[in-house]
Amino acid sequence: MKVFLLLVLLVFITSCGDDKKSDNNPDACSGIICDEWKSCSEGTCLLKNGRCESQNDCTQIETCNVILHQCINSEDPCNGVTCSNHGTCSDNEGNPICICETGYHAEGLSCLEDNISEPCLGVTCSNHGTCQVDSLNKAYCECEEGYEVDENDNLKCIIKTSCITHQLGTTDSDTFVGMFIDGEKNIYVVYNSINESEETGGLYKTSVVKLSSNFETLWTVVYGGNENEFVSADSTAIDSTGNIYISGTTSGIEGQTPISYENDAFIAKISTNGEKVFTKLYGTTSIEESSYIAITNDIIYIAGKTSGDLDEKSNIGDSDIFVIKTDLSGNKITSNLIGTTGGETPQSIFAKDENIYLTGYSYGTFENNENYGDDDIFTLKLNTELETVWVKQIGTVENEFGYAITVDSLDNVYVTGEIYVKHDLSTTEGNTFLLKYDVDGNFVSINQYLMTAGNGICVDSSNDVFIFGGLGVVSYFSLNNPVKTSVSSQEGGREISKSIHIDSEGVVYLGGTTNGTFSGNTSFGKADAFISVCK
Repeated sequence: MKVFLLLVLLVFITSCGDDKKSDNNPDACSGIICDEWKSCSEGTCLLKNGRCESQNDCTQIETCNVILHQCINSEDPCNGVTCSNHGTCSDNEGNPICICETGYHAEGLSCLEDNISEPCLGVTCSNHGTCQVDSLNKAYCECEEGYEVDENDNLKCIIKTSCITHQLGTTDSDTFVGMFIDGEKNIYVVYNSINESEETGGLYKTSVVKLSSNFETLWTVVYGGNENEFVSADSTAIDSTGNIYISGTTSGIEGQTPISYENDAFIAKISTNGEKVFTKLYGTTSIEESSYIAITNDIIYIAGKTSGDLDEKSNIGDSDIFVIKTDLSGNKITSNLIGTTGGETPQSIFAKDENIYLTGYSYGTFENNENYGDDDIFTLKLNTELETVWVKQIGTVENEFGYAITVDSLDNVYVTGEIYVKHDLSTTEGNTFLLKYDVDGNFVSINQYLMTAGNGICVDSSNDVFIFGGLGVVSYFSLNNPVKTSVSSQEGGREISKSIHIDSEGVVYLGGTTNGTFSGNTSFGKADAFISVCK
C-alpha cells in the first residue's frame, strides 16, 4: 500500500511539473496564427510593441489607429516610424503610411522584402481579400465584395466607398441648411439664397426641394425673396408621416410680420406633396436669432437665442436660449428661457423619446459649472416640460464651439464642433473634437482630430459615430473606420461641410455648400448647395 501511494504521489507531482513546463514550451505556439499586429507567446497572441487595438494600449501622447493597429504620435504621425529602414514615412491626413523602396512592399508601417519565390507569403489582404500573383511575379490583392485595394498599399483591402454628388441652387449665392431622407430614399434639401445686387440691396429666401433617389427634382417650395420678406432657415425636420418642417429667422413670411420687433423665429410646414401647410411666428420684444428644430413623438421643439423676455420669463444675460414646444400644427404648448449672465448661442438640437438635447457655446457660466476662457462648449439636456435635466460646460483658455449633437441608442450624448488648442483631457490634437457624456451627463471622453471643424454628426444602427467636417476639403469618418472619405469639386472649388445622415442600409448622405463645380454637375451661381451619397 505504501508503494502504491508513493507511485500515485510521484505521478501527481510529475504531471504538475509537465504542465508547468509546457507553459514555457515554445511549441505551445505551434499552429497558432496571430494577427499581423500580434505575436504568439506561450500559446497566447499578444500585442507587439507599439501596436494597439484600443486607445488604452497607447500612451497619452499617442493615438490608436485601429485600421493600422498602430500607436501614432499625435503631434507628428511619422515620429518613430522607420518603415523598416526600407522606405519613407509620409503623413496622409494625420495617418502615417510607408512609401517603400523598390523590391519592398508595405505591411502596416513596415517595408517587407518582396518574396520572389512565394510573393503571397505573409500577405493577408487585411483579411478581406485573396492574394494573387501577376505576370511579373508580384503579389496583389483581390478584395471581397464591399472592399477595394488601398491606393497607398495594393496589398491591403479597405472598405469600398464611392460618392455621387448632386449640385443644386439658383443664380444667387446659395447656402446649404439641412436635409432629411425618407423611407423611400427621397432626399429633402433646404438651402438659403442671397441676392446682393445693387438693385435689390439684398434679398433673402429659402428653398425646400424634394429629390428622388436618383436626384430628379420632384418639387420645389420657396419662401421669401422680396423686399418685405427676409427669410433665412437654420434647420429642418421630418415627422412620422413625411411632412417637412423648417425653422429659422424672418422679418416677414407668407404675409406675416414679426410680433413686436425686427426678426422673429418661424416654423413652416410643407406636406410630402410640396404644399405649404402653415407658417407660424414666435418672438419676444427683442430680436430672435437662429432657430433650430427637432421632432419626437409628434411634438415640435425649436431653439434659438434672444435678448428679450419670453412668456413672462425674464432674460438674465446678453442673450439666452429660448426653447419652444408646439404641436404639429405649430400651436405653442410651453416655452422656456435658459442661460447665464453672459451670452449663449445654440447651434444644434436633437430630440429623442422624452428628452431634448442642445449644444452651442457660451461666454457665461452655467450653474454648477465654470467658464474656462472665452466661449465654452455647452451641452444641455431637457425633459419634455423644457426643464433642465443637466447642463455641462467644457473648454480651454481659447474659444470652443459646439456645432452638432446626437444621441445613441444607449442615450450617450455626442457633440462635435471646433476647438483651437489641445484640451487637457484629450490624448490627441486637431481642430475637430468629439465630446461624449453618458445618459446622466457624466463626462466620458473628448478626442480631437486633424480636420477643420466638425459640423455634422450622427450614429448608425450599431452606435458607430460618424463626423462630417472640413473647410475647403470636406470629409467624413467614423470611430470604427477612422480613414477619412473626402468629397471635392473640380480644381479651384472649396466646400463647406454641414450635415451627415445614414439610412438603414448604411448609405451615407453628406450636405454642404460649394463655390466650385462637381464632376458631372453645373454651377448655378456664386455658391451652390450639394448632396453627396456615399455607398
